[in-house]
Amino acid sequence: MARRGDTGQSGFTLVELLVVVLMAGILGAMALVTFTSGSEALGRADDDSRGQQDLRIVSERLSRDVRAARGVDAGSTGTSLTIWIDADANYRKSPAETITWSLSTNPDDPKHFNVQRSTGAGDTATVGQALVSGIAFAYDASDVTQSRVITVTMTYDAIVDAYLTQKQVTYKVRMRNVQ
Repeated sequence: MARRGDTGQSGFTLVELLVVVLMAGILGAMALVTFTSGSEALGRADDDSRGQQDLRIVSERLSRDVRAARGVDAGSTGTSLTIWIDADANYRKSPAETITWSLSTNPDDPKHFNVQRSTGAGDTATVGQALVSGIAFAYDASDVTQSRVITVTMTYDAIVDAYLTQKQVTYKVRMRNVQ
């Protein structure tokens, strides 16, 4: 005669099932936190590297122009720099020998600007696209010892208000061909 509780069937108790579900939930939460933090770290690294890459391109081209310049145009402002590069070495300034660096509005992203390089001949090229959010030029013509130095300050961030705060870089470039 068989006992009433001994049916020969095996299975899991409710307590065992609850423990397994709880452990699976904890492991899932840990995996989600790890994935989220890794994704955010990747976004920050991408934001930073994109900003630095754009800044490097603008800085290299701008520095090359400033080093070749003979002078700064009186029409330069804090956000626009017009320099004279004596391309034909005749020591006479002509409109075709001027280069203007400035910011233009980015139609795709109102928080960023495109860095434009315009020549006196009418050619305009975008050197930095959409990552620079501010630029400032300083030139002290009153101090003879500093009159050959242009200070450039750029603010950049690949994704404004996303991962990292905006960064600012300031550097000085000496004009080599000043009269």
